[in-house]
Amino acid sequence: MATTTWDELRIACLQKMFSLDETGLVRNSTTTPYINMMPAAANEAMLILATVGRQFKKCYLLEQGKVEPSETLGGWFAYDLKGLIDDFYTLNEIFRGSDGLYEKFKNFRLEGERYLLLPAEADGTFRIWYEAYPPKITKDTAGDFEIDLHPEAVRMIPLYMAGQLYKDDDLSLAQTYMNEWAVWLEEIKASARRAKGRNSGNGGWSSVTGWT
Repeated sequence: MATTTWDELRIACLQKMFSLDETGLVRNSTTTPYINMMPAAANEAMLILATVGRQFKKCYLLEQGKVEPSETLGGWFAYDLKGLIDDFYTLNEIFRGSDGLYEKFKNFRLEGERYLLLPAEADGTFRIWYEAYPPKITKDTAGDFEIDLHPEAVRMIPLYMAGQLYKDDDLSLAQTYMNEWAVWLEEIKASARRAKGRNSGNGGWSSVTGWT
């Protein structure tokens, strides 16, 4: 599946703000200040998408007995998911493979939205499906860095970026972009609900090794 690069997002954003004939990333005295402000706007857009829009599912493999629990509580091993998984946002579901069997695992507890408690006697490999925070863009992010998100989501990030960056220059146009974003966000929420309904197992967009 084709992905979008950071440069492609920046170019799309500039094209919404200026009339540009060039196809590449145009850096001049006019565009450079906006380019420097783009990481913050992009991060805002992706965070909104990941938490209230089309959430991104990833998988973490935990083999009980090989991963040290943060605590032992009675007959339970406690694992700090935010400590184990850098981009952990919220738990989705858990499957377990043990003794030739593979099934959805329901005998767990989640405390404080981060501490996973598994029975100490439950062996095997646990596939922990979770909803993830997006990657963070910085001023040092390479132009060819791939923004590997839902295709229908990534194409709208420049709209949010342009709306935020243009507020001090053309409030009317900026508001138009933000209104379009708000309408589209409701549409992608509906799309996420439909995708969840169509899929069984781990749900819609998911990745074992990354954002693919």
